[in-house]
Amino acid sequence: MSTGSDWSVGDWCRHTRHTTRCRIIDRQSIWNETVFRVWLPTKDAIIRARDSDLAPLASLKQPIGRIGLSAVRAYRRRRLEQEHRERMATLDAAETSLPDLNAIMMLRVGPGFASESSAAAGA
Repeated sequence: MSTGSDWSVGDWCRHTRHTTRCRIIDRQSIWNETVFRVWLPTKDAIIRARDSDLAPLASLKQPIGRIGLSAVRAYRRRRLEQEHRERMATLDAAETSLPDLNAIMMLRVGPGFASESSAAAGA
């Protein structure tokens, strides 16, 4: 990894003003000042940068928690949606397989059960 004015074409570095990583695609020396053309992959742009605008990639401190947290959230959301679909499918299957309870009561007790039970409750 290069540092300072030792940057060469193809090196990855950090652009300090854009606070993002960049790749050097061209190097020019003009009036004793080194100017680079760098590609910013996060913005899909090619810009000019001075030597003072570039820093080693190790100085780019992006908290892993920010990346990890969004990945965990996405995984948990997919998992919860999958569990919800599975539970709803189980409930749907149970509803379609349950026979009509009134038909079962009529077979077991007989058709006059409802009228007998209401008469017994009134007495």
